[in-house]
Amino acid sequence: MNQDAPDYEAIFTKPTAPRSDWETFKWMFFEPSLLQKYSREITRKEAAVRFLKVYFFFITPLILLCWLLFVTGLTWVDVPTKHPEFFKFDLTDWSALSDFISKWIFLAKTLAFGLAVGLALGLALGLTFGLAAGLIFGLAAGLAFALALGLSLGLAGLAYSLIFSLAFGFGLALIFGLILSLVVALAFGLGGGLGFSLAFGLAGGLGFITGFHIAHFRLLFHPFYWLGILGKQNLTSNPYLHDEGIWLPLPWVKLALLKHAKEQPALALQLVNFLLRYRKLQRGLAYEIEHTAVASHWQRLLRLNVDAIYRYAPSFFTADNDDSTLEKWRPSVRWQEKISALLEYLLVAESQTAVVLKKQYLKQCAELLSDFEAIHLRETFKGRDAYFPVIEHWQKILDNQIREVNQEVERIHSVTLNPYSKGNALSPDTVNGNNLFLEREDLKSELLLKIQTSATMPTFLILGQRRTGKTSLLNFLSQLLDKSRYAVAVIDAQSMSGELSVSNWLNILRERVIILFDVPHPEYLLPLDWLEAWEMFANSMMELAKKFQRKIILVMDEYDETFGFHNALRQDPERGAQLLARIRAFSQRQNEVVLLFVGATGFRDLLGEPSWTKYFVQIHIFRVEYLSRAGSLHLITHPVPDFRLQYADGLPERIWELTQGHPHLLHSICSDLVDYANIVPKNPVDHADLDKILAEKTLQSDEQPFVGFWSEFCQSASMREAVLHIIHHRPVDKSLPEVRRLLDYKYVVENAEGMLRMRVPLFEQWLLKFGY
Repeated sequence: MNQDAPDYEAIFTKPTAPRSDWETFKWMFFEPSLLQKYSREITRKEAAVRFLKVYFFFITPLILLCWLLFVTGLTWVDVPTKHPEFFKFDLTDWSALSDFISKWIFLAKTLAFGLAVGLALGLALGLTFGLAAGLIFGLAAGLAFALALGLSLGLAGLAYSLIFSLAFGFGLALIFGLILSLVVALAFGLGGGLGFSLAFGLAGGLGFITGFHIAHFRLLFHPFYWLGILGKQNLTSNPYLHDEGIWLPLPWVKLALLKHAKEQPALALQLVNFLLRYRKLQRGLAYEIEHTAVASHWQRLLRLNVDAIYRYAPSFFTADNDDSTLEKWRPSVRWQEKISALLEYLLVAESQTAVVLKKQYLKQCAELLSDFEAIHLRETFKGRDAYFPVIEHWQKILDNQIREVNQEVERIHSVTLNPYSKGNALSPDTVNGNNLFLEREDLKSELLLKIQTSATMPTFLILGQRRTGKTSLLNFLSQLLDKSRYAVAVIDAQSMSGELSVSNWLNILRERVIILFDVPHPEYLLPLDWLEAWEMFANSMMELAKKFQRKIILVMDEYDETFGFHNALRQDPERGAQLLARIRAFSQRQNEVVLLFVGATGFRDLLGEPSWTKYFVQIHIFRVEYLSRAGSLHLITHPVPDFRLQYADGLPERIWELTQGHPHLLHSICSDLVDYANIVPKNPVDHADLDKILAEKTLQSDEQPFVGFWSEFCQSASMREAVLHIIHHRPVDKSLPEVRRLLDYKYVVENAEGMLRMRVPLFEQWLLKFGY
């Protein structure tokens, strides 16, 4: 809900319990769902008290009023004289009466017995059968049925002395069925004309069916709603606020609401929430108002701002809603993905302090908006017309923002733009991502060869130190592979936010695959039982792979993280072990679905149970290495075309020596050097400038990847002791498990004399300063 929206809580919020007996009476007809919820909080005794109060204070006066009007009408029209066959009393007495009052009193006395019988039966049978129904259907339904039966019997009693065949004949059954169904259908929408006819005869059934349809579609109240065309209908005053059971459309009301929604989008979204919460029959209207309000707000923006856009985002942006009605109003997955990508780029543009980079991201936003327009033209969802003016408006806004940034760029005399990605994974969708992603063709070739030549699929593990580009590799994997033959679906620990249910991991991974193939979403979630969930998941993957003739690569990124997939399995090690056995068996009997785990820890070094090495003997490991010397120097000196920063002699080689091609350190140092050169400004930069960057930026106590190595990889005291011996150039036993592990993960290498040293000199400098 928008925080700037006016407060109409009293209008758009319903109480959880009726505040009076009169409200209980109204809830029978207009708020049956609220009455049902209220029933869960009351006892049978409280329900009986509610019934008696409503019966005596509202139903009895209503029946008396109807009775008085009934008697008055019969007397006024002189029905006994015109239709004597309907009456059992002696008409001689009636003819002897000369004035209206005398006839009225005579007829009232004659029909009073029927009224008394109806009221008595209504009270007794309503209370008895209503509370009995409450035991089966809930106290709210029982209360509604009790009041409906009481009202029906009371009104039927009016005719007791009138219709000669009333004594359980056709007329009584017809009238009673009609009245009962009117009240019951209005109260809680029960059907059942056929069942009623079996219990009370054909006449009762016909009456019940007729009355049910009249009441079910609110035909009794529609004349009053139609009178509303003469009044003012708006978001805070309309029939939908007061009646849950409106079936038939009220077109003039809808037009008024949509018009007001354009004028007051914040208020409109409050009504949308009200309709979705309390009015199940008006979900389509709610979504139409929502589209109108959201589009109106988006069209009023003076600048494109992600917070302002998401503040009024449609419901399908913020929640996974499986409402079948919503499907008609929900744009396609491509539509949602494209606008989400646009907002992601816009968010990155907003966060840029370098105006040159901001300009590039805004231009990328403009391109994405053009792509979005092309997609929107082919959409068929209801409500799409509201967004055409929005797209046109956003294009004008982006043109203005790009023009402003251009003017700002012209005023700034920077050395060069900063293309480096400091701390963020590279992606083909990001600015300069393709230029900065280097030297991974070997992994692509090795992976393809193994997939294409394996009769049965081994389990794959991409292994590499923290911050060496594993996630960047995954981002480019679908681009490196032939999309007509491979589909890559990635799920990572960060996106799952510590999810411990294995079934939910599989649900999300299945969702990623479904989006790739653009097939309908399944109407069911996978079972909570891990093994059942896996079997259903694996079967669905095989079906998709065979149907589309594409190999599916299922990627578990950061599987070894604190909140990764392995941690989810550790919640129940026994079932986790059984699941790993099922996964191994699945991989060994087919070659259409590839399981690819990505992390910084090998299977044998995972902490706790289950033990992965027991089940994955045929594991194939791909190692993500540092950049080569040539690749590193290219990244330092020519990361993108028109890169203008120059270096003093030997400075690029010195950066290479200090980092040994570690991707994160290269990007971090080069990014800081570009920022420094632009601020001073200075070109070329020299060795003193690099020393300043290293001291003030790189070698800080909380800087990655040093902290990750020391706090995660070197958690144990024995590991830290081994590392400290190495950086102080003390002899160590190479057969120690800690030392072997340091060598295996290539944090440590041997020099020409056979002594061990840290592979990356900057690691050693940081450890000497902070490794204590």
